[in-house]
Amino acid sequence: MSAETPAVEIDVDTETHGPGPPFILGNLDKAPSPISRIPPEILSVIFYYALPDPPWDFINEAWNSLDPTRAPSVLAEVCSSWRAVSLAQSELWSHILINLQTLSTVNMAPPTLSRLDLFLQRSGSHPLFIHYADRYAPLPEATDLFLLLLSHSRRWREVTFYVEFPCLQLMDRIRGNVPLLRALDISAYGANTFPVFRAFEEAPQLKNLLLDVGNPYNLSLPWSQLTSLACGLNVPAMLPGLPALLECVIRYNPYTPRYTPTRHVKLAKLVTDFTHPLDWLETPNLEYLRVLGPNRLTSSHLGTFIRRSSCALRSLCLHVIRLAEEDLHALLQSCPTLLRLQLSYCRIDWQALARRLAVHAPSLVPNLQHIALTHHEFRTNGDIINVLESRVLADHRAGVTCLRSAYLFFTQFSVEDETRLSALQDLGLQVVRGDGQYWI
Repeated sequence: MSAETPAVEIDVDTETHGPGPPFILGNLDKAPSPISRIPPEILSVIFYYALPDPPWDFINEAWNSLDPTRAPSVLAEVCSSWRAVSLAQSELWSHILINLQTLSTVNMAPPTLSRLDLFLQRSGSHPLFIHYADRYAPLPEATDLFLLLLSHSRRWREVTFYVEFPCLQLMDRIRGNVPLLRALDISAYGANTFPVFRAFEEAPQLKNLLLDVGNPYNLSLPWSQLTSLACGLNVPAMLPGLPALLECVIRYNPYTPRYTPTRHVKLAKLVTDFTHPLDWLETPNLEYLRVLGPNRLTSSHLGTFIRRSSCALRSLCLHVIRLAEEDLHALLQSCPTLLRLQLSYCRIDWQALARRLAVHAPSLVPNLQHIALTHHEFRTNGDIINVLESRVLADHRAGVTCLRSAYLFFTQFSVEDETRLSALQDLGLQVVRGDGQYWI
């Protein structure tokens, strides 16, 4: 015990604790706190989970990950040990998210060039994950921020850029200098001022591409190695040059002509919001299909497409689709391998749906394990509960697999429905009450 810090003797209640020596505490000021005893490697993991979650809707969110009042910056200001751990963890500083447009809208100051440079220095040699959006009326300092990000292109792993077309021209300087790039998301606005975009034609690891930059013939990209593509381009003409494609999102393009059926043997996931892809595409290995309305197609397109493809579809998501009872039956009949079904704000006869999905011998979609229903009238239907009960209690009767989960978005549940759902949960059904924003 040091002379400067006297021992503290505490009398212990002998009636409670029994007889014994007095409790001695020494040097209370220097006693280590529990948090100071956490090993640095555990603290590093905690710091990583302190980072903000990835953007849900980046273009509409006021992002500035360089903010000194947020993680990771604030972690380095707590104490010397935390600062040492955070600065030694380059991954913390490698996630850069800047949305100049939305920051301006909410009157928040944009990040400074020195602040961005500090993050890039602290990220060391770690691969970079960047989300960057310019303003429609660009800030004077925006070009300097963009050029600084370009100077570190050799470390880009996943990047998202929402910029005006002149910024794309600046990207020509990084041609051949993106060896780590795996995912690229580029949207451009304004007048297209260049004939061909070549910045990413040499990207040996590029697999995932999301584009909103106009005509694909203005882009020189390693199309043949892509496994995921999302765009509103002339996809039918591009498919022969996309042999490795596994996932595709095709946005509405009113100028896309109709084509004779095109066969793509690797495509496993398709998301679309208009009729044309289902008219010309044949996908024998398709497992996931999501069709977004509103009302650009009907269920007859779906059934014809699935039968033409002869695919073993496992997930089907329909949003704002009008489904007549006869089309609904034909559609479900064409999907015997279906495991997941989602109907979101679809115009359907819910009683007809219940009749088709309830367990019979033989039953439609006998392997169904997960169902998600969003009702446009926002009230529950007792017939839907009947379906859930018959599917949960099936237990392989009539060759039907037991239902495992149900996502329901009905704002009104009767007392009887609540009781029945509670009983199904007791039997093992996972019931999720949602807000309408859900995809299986």
